[in-house]
Amino acid sequence: MPAPEALPELYLYMDQVLALVNPCLDTQGGEEVALTRAMINNYCKSGVIPRPEKKKYTSGHVLSMLLAQSLKGVFTLDEIRVMLSAAGETGLADAYKSYVDCLRETVEANLAAYEGVEGALRLAARAQAGRLCCLHLLADRLEADAESRKDDKKDKKKHE
Repeated sequence: MPAPEALPELYLYMDQVLALVNPCLDTQGGEEVALTRAMINNYCKSGVIPRPEKKKYTSGHVLSMLLAQSLKGVFTLDEIRVMLSAAGETGLADAYKSYVDCLRETVEANLAAYEGVEGALRLAARAQAGRLCCLHLLADRLEADAESRKDDKKDKKKHE
């Protein structure tokens, strides 16, 4: 995943975003993680990333897409939306850099520390524990987000 400062400070159209982002994603464990137009549109509709400005995306959009793609194998879109919203409060670029650094360090340390099936099971347990801890840390925000979305749906129905 690229460093935030390596991203262009230009407005990019969707095709340019895909050309920039996908080469960074296809190295994640050999899994198919390519970002598609449909995924970007879904991220926008679900509020994971802000809508583009006149069909153009900023470096902030790109950082959010990279994080969302990395997190989507573990978390739901609602959970990712809450995490990215919280990260945006303190600075998305800093949160992204911290995430990427921690991910690299953790992968390197775990590959050096674990072997075989037993190691894989221990890592799976740690991954599940990590997810549960994340959800615990975000519980208040997730609840508030769910209530807010419920209220938005009620308001939308009133205006129809």
